Amino acid sequence: MRPRGVTILAILWAIGSIIQIVSGISLSFVLPLLPGGGVGKAMSGNIIAMSVVSGIIGLVVAYGLWTLKNWARILAIFLCILGILGCAGWMYSLYAMQKIGVAQPQPAAGVIGYVFGGTVVVFALITWYLVRVKDAFA
Repeated sequence: MRPRGVTILAILWAIGSIIQIVSGISLSFVLPLLPGGGVGKAMSGNIIAMSVVSGIIGLVVAYGLWTLKNWARILAIFLCILGILGCAGWMYSLYAMQKIGVAQPQPAAGVIGYVFGGTVVVFALITWYLVRVKDAFA
């Protein structure tokens, strides 16, 4: 029997992945219309591709969690750890840019820090939970 927490994680992971895929596809219509040089156009293709590919990977993880596959649990833990490292990197770079004067402190910067901090906590809790329920996976 699948633990309720794993069911919730699989559903939320699938919803988030679908949103990411739809966002990537939507960006393919919007980003080419933005003004900018060749670098902006080239980067837009990378952003679209990464969004769609990571959304597809997320759907695979959601399916694996739903069917209690151990590879999906391990991949989800790995993705959560990458998310923690990514958020920590963004938080540090925001702090460093403000310290050296590249970016001016803005009221939104504090909110962004709280969002990244909250995201780190959520990823850590998911990682902890998936390590805790490893016996439920085949």
